[in-house]
Amino acid sequence: MTTNFKKILSIVLPLAVAVLGAAPAAGHTASASAPAYSEEALTWCGPATAQMVMEGYPSGSCTYLQADIAASIALHQVESGWDTDPAGMRGALLSLCPPAHTWAVFSRSNADDLMYAVAFWMTQNQYPVALLLDTAAHRPAVPAHQEHWVMVEGVTTDVTPVGNPSVVLQFVQYTDPSSPTFGGMPIESVVSGGTWATLFQPVAKPGSAYDGKYVAVIEPPETRGVVKVRLPPLTGRVIQPREAMERAVEWIREIELLRTIEAFEDLARAKPLEPLLVNPERGGYYLVPFSYEGETAARAVLVNAYDGSFQGVGAFEPQRYLSEQEAVRHAGKLLGRGPQPVRAKATLVYAPEAGAASLFHPVWKVTDGERVVAVEQSGKARAWPRKERPERPERPERPQRPGGSR
Repeated sequence: MTTNFKKILSIVLPLAVAVLGAAPAAGHTASASAPAYSEEALTWCGPATAQMVMEGYPSGSCTYLQADIAASIALHQVESGWDTDPAGMRGALLSLCPPAHTWAVFSRSNADDLMYAVAFWMTQNQYPVALLLDTAAHRPAVPAHQEHWVMVEGVTTDVTPVGNPSVVLQFVQYTDPSSPTFGGMPIESVVSGGTWATLFQPVAKPGSAYDGKYVAVIEPPETRGVVKVRLPPLTGRVIQPREAMERAVEWIREIELLRTIEAFEDLARAKPLEPLLVNPERGGYYLVPFSYEGETAARAVLVNAYDGSFQGVGAFEPQRYLSEQEAVRHAGKLLGRGPQPVRAKATLVYAPEAGAASLFHPVWKVTDGERVVAVEQSGKARAWPRKERPERPERPERPQRPGGSR
């Protein structure tokens, strides 16, 4: 850590809440306790999610090998072109843990409707939810695998959704079994409602019955209602790294929810490292790594790059984040200009198509003329995909009620 940032720590840690603004008001949290597993094959995010869901039953949990779950999913699958389609997920949950459950596929054209159902039924029964986060390629090694299942184990709204057909989504807690390093730890995250709105995407599989729909497999049958979210700003004046660090430290102190989650309950004793600016041109956020020892980070807080609002916190396999100079050096061989191309420029980006399937594992995009190289945090370099993933459409602003993400 540089001398300047060591000085910053002595200033940051004692800061009062009043300096930085208040944390989101405490709301209603529906949660389930479930183990975290990573996928045991590059296309098994579905089986791994089902494994977590079944072991997270509040009573009478079911324990199965991922290979057995994958076989059951294949047996119940309805549509081709999937590794785990929604019907296969539901069928596996139903067949492997009978007869107490009545899992249903929730397929909605509106994400707000779908998330209301998640919050409502998690409040009613404390079961985790299998949710299809998106259907974009997120494994460069297996580009045909275009589905991304995660387990939702906690949802915080301003008020309970039971008896309230309209609530404000504050936080979502979920586990992603697709570790950036195959065989590594799954990623456990808590993100703001606004950040979740940018991550959760409709199915994009032409010809599928679910095309254009937001999908989750939830216990029990359906209900109707809507959640509202406050979207983070996508553009503006970028705050300074020091302010991002200050905000990250204070969010850890002020978001009470984090102290109730095992992965984050002792985060206040970790040391913040130098913030990293991701997506500097648009949709920017600061990734602030936190370390329990040395310069290796096992946790990180995401702070909006324009207003300092909380966007998320994650727990993952310990790693050291690459500097810009290191990224350029790793890209040097592919760029063909020696180990340190003098003209190369590097920026951190969240780009699933280039191997950054998690907000907590952005890739360095190194550009030298017309040559572009993606460098993962592990140092692995590859040519940038020829066809970049189209920019996701922005969700329109909606009227807000008090108690949003900030």
